[in-house]
Amino acid sequence: MSRFYFHLRQQDGLTIDDEGYEARDVAQALEEGMEAVRAVLVDALLAGIDVSASAFECTDEQGDVLFFLEFATALH
Repeated sequence: MSRFYFHLRQQDGLTIDDEGYEARDVAQALEEGMEAVRAVLVDALLAGIDVSASAFECTDEQGDVLFFLEFATALH
């Protein structure tokens, strides 16, 4: 198992994920990230908050960026 970090990138900066998520590989981390994006979108829509310009920046334990999950993309 490896640890993956989903940092939240918003217009006003980057919120660092200090805890991370354990997954067997990048594919599982991507699946978990997409589920997290959907959950954030639901909460934001119910609260009337526009998070469409936000994204998760997924890094590995060394801090290397593996992928971005743009919230706007998940809406389509």
